[in-house]
Amino acid sequence: EALKGCTISPYQMMELAAEALELVSSLVGKSNATAASDLGCAALNLKSAIQGAWLNVCININGMADQAFADEYRAKGQALLDKALPMADAAYQAILEQCNS
Repeated sequence: EALKGCTISPYQMMELAAEALELVSSLVGKSNATAASDLGCAALNLKSAIQGAWLNVCININGMADQAFADEYRAKGQALLDKALPMADAAYQAILEQCNS
């Protein structure tokens, strides 16, 4: 049960970071040009938060006896990664292109 609690908490962090990343992505190209770098930093930090939380999820589910729970969180976490990481990379790239134009 302790491992389940230690899995749910970082997974929820992944969800919150992904939600914030969606907001950041929606603002790219719509904010004050001088704030674009702040959005880029936010995208990078949120990507790192998602990946760091994922490491915590992974380490906990690997030692778990409840395989159904582990499989559920492995699938949910991977789905979040598959959605969020490309979104973070796209936001960063778009802002980088603004800086170089």
